[in-house]
Amino acid sequence: MRKAAMGLAILLLLVLGGLVLLPQFIDLNRFKGPLAAELAALTGRSIEIGGPLKLSLLRGPRVTIRDLRLANPPGAAAKDMVRLRAVEVKLGFWPLLSGAIEIRRATLIEPDVDIERLPDGKVNWQSDTGSTASGASPATGRTLVLAIDRLTIQDGAVTYRSGATAERFEHINVSVTLGGPSGPFDATGELVTRGAALAFEARSGKID
Repeated sequence: MRKAAMGLAILLLLVLGGLVLLPQFIDLNRFKGPLAAELAALTGRSIEIGGPLKLSLLRGPRVTIRDLRLANPPGAAAKDMVRLRAVEVKLGFWPLLSGAIEIRRATLIEPDVDIERLPDGKVNWQSDTGSTASGASPATGRTLVLAIDRLTIQDGAVTYRSGATAERFEHINVSVTLGGPSGPFDATGELVTRGAALAFEARSGKID
């Protein structure tokens, strides 16, 4: 029994060591250019990834992308519509083995979002692209599927602009549970605006 327990302990240590060390030998940064191009095709906007891509296998496969920027359309007040210090996505393990990239959970770290009604009356988040959020990934050759059941925002900020009016919301911390692409949605969070701290809860049924 003692030998069996020691053998099991050594096996667990080897597995844990492999989970820690294996990502060190996988260079995801070669996918930065193709990934930025793919995201640009999905959003219809220029995408810039300034930081490294990192992989972790502990607690399930997770990829972290640092310093991600989504450009604003021409004529907007700010250069970027979205600036992210980092985004962390948790991938489905079994779909990954079968050749598909399935994003299960996402955490947005210090996102700064600029929402603006442009002089022509359009809003800056509208895109002319007809692309969908799922399909074959040119960056990896695998199928990309969004199946996010939880979205977390850490210390975010949103600026809303319309003409000379600008409103700023800061220190946004939100946890959103999604029952599927069409809902239901359940969100709880907090934010600060005009020096006042606000807490909120929001729920919705399915959206057709």
